[in-house]
Amino acid sequence: MKKRQLERHLTDHGCHLAREAAKHELWENPATGQRTTVPRHREIKMPTARGICRQLGVPPHRAPDLGTPPRKRVPKYVPNSAILTRSNLA
Repeated sequence: MKKRQLERHLTDHGCHLAREAAKHELWENPATGQRTTVPRHREIKMPTARGICRQLGVPPHRAPDLGTPPRKRVPKYVPNSAILTRSNLA
């Protein structure tokens, strides 16, 4: 997930940025007093994002359901004997 999505999720649940460091940010939930670090990466893996939410005491972020991807059409099986050739046509 994008880091911006995680930041928006945390702020929507009452958390705020406590301070910034070189490679991490420290986020705090004032309602529970819990603190945790958030890495400064563009993409944050979902297990890491769930762990951050758990440490701050907020519900885990749920990615939007994009539905099932469309199925690829698979050609029907045609046995070799049924393949038309020039000799079969004449």
